Amino acid sequence: LGPASVVGGALAGALVEVGDEHDLVDFPGKLGVLAVAYGLFFASLVFIGLTVSILARSSRAALTLLIGFWIVAGLLVPRVAADIGRNLHPTPSAFEVAAGIEKGRDAGPKAHEPNHPNHIAFREQVLRQYGVSRVEDLPVSFLGLALQADEELGFKVFDEHFGGVRQRFEQQDRLQQAFGFASPFIAIRSLSAALSGTDVDFANDFSEAGETYRRNMVRILNDDIIKNSAGMSTYDAEW
Repeated sequence: LGPASVVGGALAGALVEVGDEHDLVDFPGKLGVLAVAYGLFFASLVFIGLTVSILARSSRAALTLLIGFWIVAGLLVPRVAADIGRNLHPTPSAFEVAAGIEKGRDAGPKAHEPNHPNHIAFREQVLRQYGVSRVEDLPVSFLGLALQADEELGFKVFDEHFGGVRQRFEQQDRLQQAFGFASPFIAIRSLSAALSGTDVDFANDFSEAGETYRRNMVRILNDDIIKNSAGMSTYDAEW
């Protein structure tokens, strides 16, 4: 365990680009916790092996029991836990999610389809709101308003569908972790994934942060169009 921790830490540190200190956030602490956790993990296996060896009537019986334990705890329990999680909290297919998003966004104002009923209805709503009879008389860009309205609808649709998928994966992950009492392999895998930043929670945090950045960027762009391209053609406004 000692050499593995030293070599693994050295390799991980060597892979970090110079000047990119974010890759080393809490790195020593995480490496230390991981080494201690695996030390306890191996110690628990040694304890189980010694206990079975002491209580078994023969070395053959001890070997048989320990192999059985390894098969059940290392192979069967993780697989059963994953299958139960998928059955209790099934996730939709990628095609189902894409179809749901497309259907939800179909109710948008269709900013680039002036003859679409949604576009016409949104245009009439905006004209009434600003008390004018023509788009050209608006003090702001109608295109920018339509683009942002479409994005706002998209935010709700994305949150509904992707949020549901994230919740299902989190439920599956929590259920699998609950089986850690029956399998030390599940327990150490969950802890290792969390410390390595490869678990479900980390993936969701990263995804949400990226989506938040994208939404803010889109709002800034559309707000710029709304305020600074009134009266322009669609091409000129977007350019």
